[in-house]
Amino acid sequence: MKHEQGIVTKIDSDSIFVKLTPNNSDECASCGCCQALGNNEHILKIDRDENSNLINIKQGSKVTVEINLPNKAVAGFLLFGIPLINMIIFGIASAVCFPEKNTLFVVGGGLGLVAGVLEVSILNKVVPALKKGIKVVEVND
Repeated sequence: MKHEQGIVTKIDSDSIFVKLTPNNSDECASCGCCQALGNNEHILKIDRDENSNLINIKQGSKVTVEINLPNKAVAGFLLFGIPLINMIIFGIASAVCFPEKNTLFVVGGGLGLVAGVLEVSILNKVVPALKKGIKVVEVND
């Protein structure tokens, strides 16, 4: 969980736009977002429904933004591990069930890969460690 300081630049009915300026703190360096964006100012679009407590926020307000990044280890395992495990299990199961047909081994592996990708897409919506969230936690005016 990272905290950044920013200024509200625009307010829509459903979104708040916050301008963030990268700083040189250790927390900022560990995230990697600033380096990816070229260490320039960047604007975040934040949904108001996650920030229903910000009724009196106005353009120009200084705010503290909380950025929740997904756990990289869990995300990596889900993205690569589950489809690979499913591919192996489905491939072996099809080879055991149909030993005379070698092509079914490949088909079973492909079906396992597809099933793994579908599992990952479902888990991505369910597992809290994978959810990325950005919300305004404090108005500093």
